[in-house]
Amino acid sequence: MALHVRGEEMRDGSIVVDADQGGLSTRSVYGNQVSMTVATREPGYHSIPHYHAIEQLTYVVSGQTWMFIGEHGFVARPGDFFRVPAGEAHWSWNTGDEPLVTFQCFSPILDPETNDGSIGLFDDGETPRIKDPGRNITPDDAQRLQELERRVMGEEYQAAR
Repeated sequence: MALHVRGEEMRDGSIVVDADQGGLSTRSVYGNQVSMTVATREPGYHSIPHYHAIEQLTYVVSGQTWMFIGEHGFVARPGDFFRVPAGEAHWSWNTGDEPLVTFQCFSPILDPETNDGSIGLFDDGETPRIKDPGRNITPDDAQRLQELERRVMGEEYQAAR
């Protein structure tokens, strides 16, 4: 391991999260207290509601998506930032015709075991001291939460189906 990794040395991975449709690829790094992911969601990508006991901050680089957090829904576009509070159910649906690219930070870290291809940035000889890594969990009321899509998206909901 090292404190630095070149992007071209990384391989595409994926975060373990259930999706109704579409592909997700990631490049992720982590330290003891925070992880960062560059995520690319293909057109049509539609995750199901999930949550984790960690906070998530996201910046939209390109593309756009419908984002749902708890009982709220909005379109996230390039230049937008948003926060997913720890423990809050959330999911996204890329109804656009181009990939959605985001930077996402998680604190404490998203569990590297559920974040395929994630690389720890630790100095040679440094012992990682990771506390309470978060895992994606599907809530029991995921289907109820997805009803929010129909209410918030209006006519676009049927067009996206």
